[in-house]
Amino acid sequence: MDSVVGLLRSLSLAPHHARWTPHVTKLVLQVVNGNPILGGIPIAQRMRLLNTLEPYIVRPCFQNTVDAEILRAKDDMLLLWEYLLEFVNVVKDSTYRRKAYTLVVAIMERDEFSLTKLGFNATSQVPKCSPQHLQLAQRYKTLMIQTFVTVMKQMKTKGRFAEIIHFSAQSMAIFFFTLPLVGGKIVDALEKKTNFRT
Repeated sequence: MDSVVGLLRSLSLAPHHARWTPHVTKLVLQVVNGNPILGGIPIAQRMRLLNTLEPYIVRPCFQNTVDAEILRAKDDMLLLWEYLLEFVNVVKDSTYRRKAYTLVVAIMERDEFSLTKLGFNATSQVPKCSPQHLQLAQRYKTLMIQTFVTVMKQMKTKGRFAEIIHFSAQSMAIFFFTLPLVGGKIVDALEKKTNFRT
């Protein structure tokens, strides 16, 4: 269902959201500058900026063709993701957290970070991309692991909010297919739970 909603959303987005531009970089930097609560711009203004960024982030892939633009877009999205992980830990308002979770999931699903975009394929384990793209892929992997740790901590807490449960479910589905060994551990845990009940 989420993939259908995502497809409809991407089809309905204005064409000017299809490219990453210096204006978008400026918006990201405005959001991430300063402490999420204590410093920088007021939280309401930060949320307006996140709402402005959302149509760019929820697209499956940008149409930029210049490598420097693609690198900038990837770097900015990873910077925003890193910030949002900190943001959700300090913000109490569920509307703000829900927006942050939506953007984190959208960044995790971006085609720019797929293994095929890095030049991996079924027959080759050697990437066909620049060292800069590999460095960003390493940052992506690090943020995936940090997000996984965040999700696992959230799943252990009692009284979880609906947006945390939804974010955890979406994230676990992504982790299942993108983080090595996570998928197997999830299957093992489910099998143990099933065997315990019988």
